[in-house]
Amino acid sequence: MQRLAQLSGVSVELAERELCDMVVKRTGVQAKINRMQGIVVFKKGTSGAIEKTTNESLNEWNYDVRHMLDKIEQTCHLINREKVVHGV
Repeated sequence: MQRLAQLSGVSVELAERELCDMVVKRTGVQAKINRMQGIVVFKKGTSGAIEKTTNESLNEWNYDVRHMLDKIEQTCHLINREKVVHGV
């Protein structure tokens, strides 16, 4: 779980929460999560389509999280710029 969070650039808690949501919502991600040890075991589906869907789902989730973090960074930059311009 730690490595998944690191690769995604998010906290372990967020990675676990999002992964759990993907498994519960049956987005094609099949996994077992051992929270005590922080281990995730992804299961392969009965066909290659499930595996492809899992990878696509993880890639989409990674893109969405990174996109959100970019927006937050842009917002912080704009707020700091306004503080400098207005002498706050």
